[in-house]
Amino acid sequence: MNYLRTILICTLLYSSSFAQEVRIPLLVTPEEIGARVITALKSRDVKPLIDAVSASGIVVGTDEPKMSAAMFSKQLQQKRGVYCVLMDNACIGSGSKSTEDNSLRGLILRQPIKLESHAVGDASGNVEIRVVKEANPRDVIFSIFFEKEKDGWKIVNIEYI
Repeated sequence: MNYLRTILICTLLYSSSFAQEVRIPLLVTPEEIGARVITALKSRDVKPLIDAVSASGIVVGTDEPKMSAAMFSKQLQQKRGVYCVLMDNACIGSGSKSTEDNSLRGLILRQPIKLESHAVGDASGNVEIRVVKEANPRDVIFSIFFEKEKDGWKIVNIEYI
């Protein structure tokens, strides 16, 4: 009986120490997150965007200052600022009589698109997902830049011209 008890205790100790050492790899890739972002833009769902942004903040646009993750979240939830650029430019109030939606959402709804993954051209290990026109993959609509963080891949920049 003592023999069985000893084996049971050793098995439990070994199992718990093994469980602490095993690290489960992150299964979500920049490509998967990029696809989720496209789906979120099409449906005007802000939650996937908020969840995917880096805690260190995000740059939206070209040559724009970095905004905090909290400010990004607030603007998306209040449907102002970056929400207008990403989801619906009608909230910008530019005074234009054009009814065409030139937000990133509007641009991807007007044409077939595809996603292309590229390593960023430096030693950072970051990844760029390009949203391109399906008919002409050289025509980039916008890019999403990802950085590997301790809790997985996160968006650090959404760049468009």
